Amino acid sequence: MKIIFADGGLTLEAESGIAIVTLNNPGKRNAVNRAMWLALQPVFDAIDHDRDILATIVTGAGRHFAAGADISELESAFADPDSAALSYHAIVDGLEAITRSPKPVIAAIEGVCIGGGVAIALACDTRFASATARFATTPAKLGFIYPISATRQLVRTIGASRASRLLFTGRQFDAEAALAMNLVDELAPEGEAFAAAWREGRDIAAVSQFSVRASKSVLRGIAGDSPLPAADALVRDIVQGADFREGSAAFIAKRAPCFTYR
Repeated sequence: MKIIFADGGLTLEAESGIAIVTLNNPGKRNAVNRAMWLALQPVFDAIDHDRDILATIVTGAGRHFAAGADISELESAFADPDSAALSYHAIVDGLEAITRSPKPVIAAIEGVCIGGGVAIALACDTRFASATARFATTPAKLGFIYPISATRQLVRTIGASRASRLLFTGRQFDAEAALAMNLVDELAPEGEAFAAAWREGRDIAAVSQFSVRASKSVLRGIAGDSPLPAADALVRDIVQGADFREGSAAFIAKRAPCFTYR
């Protein structure tokens, strides 16, 4: 395992083409402080520019994903409108760093996933959770409000009515309920969410990265998060790309393809 970054309550490691971003504040169940939000930007910038990284897993140190905001700094971080604006934009920019990554991002959720933890999980492309994980969206319990981008993603993922109930009440719910409302994509036995996410990452790393990243670009465009790629340019890139030629040749020859796009 190669350690690339360890600062601001986050660690970034890489192994076998998969980056592992760990929320590292286990003494507070990985409650997310301002330094951690700010660290997400350089961490994902490093991921985006590393040709050897093909997928990313976001997880929490120890037994939990993230217990929401670090309440010990709320008074200072939101002491006045100026400091509040800086802290709020740190959250927004940190979530955007995850969302805009051209490479697939997978959340591996154990224990609690509360407040900002849910927002981080929603910024990922897919979510794997332990069957004993617990969730809540709790800004109403703090007199706070989710960033618009996180609220939009919540609505897209579970629907406006369910999002309303979660945000209006802040009530906690279990992993089975999270799966039923499509907040998570798959449940794993307790302690095995990361292993499930790792298997997904390995499956992603085994296929054409041109296809994976172009598909993510199209998906983001359909969701309205970025402009849709032009169809003509996309077709040109496909037919002129080495991955399409290799994939077609491998299919005809009935052999495993060796994709080279990075």
